Amino acid sequence: MKELDAITINFDTNVLGVLNTALALVMFGVTLSISTEDFKHVIKHLKTVLIGVLS
Repeated sequence: MKELDAITINFDTNVLGVLNTALALVMFGVTLSISTEDFKHVIKHLKTVLIGVLS
C-alpha cells in the first residue's frame, strides 16, 4: 500500500475544467432525485445523521 501513497497525479488546467464540469453534472443529477421526504427522514433520524457526520 505504500506504493499507492507515493503516487501523485498532476492535472493540467484543461483537464481540471473537464473534471469540475463532470463533478458538477453528477452533483446536479443527484440533487434532482432529492425530495422533501428525504429531508423529513434526515430530521426524524437526526441523531444517526450527526453520528455519521462526526465520525
